[in-house]
Order: sequence, then C-alpha cells, then structure tokens
Amino acid sequence: MLDLMNPRETRCDGKGLTAIDYVSTETTYDEFFQKYLMTNTPCIIRAEQTETWRSVGAWVDGRGAPDFGYLKSEFGSATVPVADCSTRYYDSQLKNDMKMSEYLDYWQGTSEQTSLKRGCLYLKDWHFVRDFANYEAYATPVYFTSDWLNEFWGERTDVKDDCRFVYMGPKGSW
Repeated sequence: MLDLMNPRETRCDGKGLTAIDYVSTETTYDEFFQKYLMTNTPCIIRAEQTETWRSVGAWVDGRGAPDFGYLKSEFGSATVPVADCSTRYYDSQLKNDMKMSEYLDYWQGTSEQTSLKRGCLYLKDWHFVRDFANYEAYATPVYFTSDWLNEFWGERTDVKDDCRFVYMGPKGSW
C-alpha cells in the first residue's frame, strides 16, 4: 500500500513501491529530470508550489470543496466533455458534451441515488487553456516548462488545439 504521508526514495519499477516522494521548491530541474522523469518515478508536487495559483484560491472554498457558485459564474456557459464512468466505449468511457453549469449541478447534487440515475460522470479532457486563454488558472511548474508538445500546437495556425486539460468530478469518478 502506498503511504503518501511518509515519503521516501524509491524507484518505480513495479516492484516494492511503498511510498511516493514529495517534490519541494528546492528540487532543481536537473534533479527532477534525473530522479523522476528519466526513471519514470511518480512524485507529488508540494502545495507550496501551487498555493498561489488562481485555481487553488478561487475554484475551491475554505474547506477545500469545489466552489460551485464561482465555477458556474466564470465557466457555466462553456461546453465541456463529460465521461460516463459507468459506460464503457471501446477502451475508454462514453463521452458527451454538456454545459459546465449542467455538469456542476449534477456534481453538486451527487449522491448514491443521482449516480444510479445518471451514471458516474467525470469532466475529462477539457481544453481549458485553449478555451479560456486569458484566464491564468495556474503557472506551469519549472519541471514541466519544456513542453514541446504544446509548443508544437501553439505554432500551428491551421488548428486551435493543445494538450493542457482540466479534470474534475465527484468522489468515485475517474
């Protein structure tokens, strides 16, 4: 079993992974690259690196729960992709588009009864940065600034796409 509260150094080779390291602001790009990226070792970016993000302050309330009112007022009219976790579609889940406000209403009213009626819904692969280019929800941690895939999409003039997504949903969704 993974113990997220007791990090220690370990290699992710599928054998004996018992803890995941936390990465602090003192970790350099070179250290991160060698220790985690090159070895494909999972790690957790400490909250100190994300606490100034707009999304951390505005998208959640004081208890750490989603601020549904804020999300609806800012993004309610957006069309978002929603996966039904209870319905398989080939090797994934069946996905449909919904208005963000409709999805948030579903999530806000989620209970066992709701899940039984509508399935387990998860907002998945929302191109948030593409759709809200002027809304700075976060700052990319230094470890991920060498983003060749999004640099490619940013230079294209024939399509408007990216690989920066938002994922969110109620407990039990994925």
